[in-house]
Amino acid sequence: MKIRDLRTVAFSTPLADRVFLQITTDGGITGWGEATLEANGKITETAVLELRPYIIGLDPTRVEMIWQSFYRTFWGRRSGAIFMSALSG
Repeated sequence: MKIRDLRTVAFSTPLADRVFLQITTDGGITGWGEATLEANGKITETAVLELRPYIIGLDPTRVEMIWQSFYRTFWGRRSGAIFMSALSG
């Protein structure tokens, strides 16, 4: 099974900007994640979409491998709240 697509759904509420992402697989399974970071919705959504080309084709059952790989490869320990919110989604 491979990740086929990632899309975002973003909207604002009085309390925070909300960013959700939907990941679909070639096996027909769909999963949702949240990458909300208070008032930084557009920036966080952009960070999620920057990761999109790298996640397409990966095995969605290997969550820890994906997380560790992205954390170490892209921004490492210097990463801030925006990247960590995008990665948590």
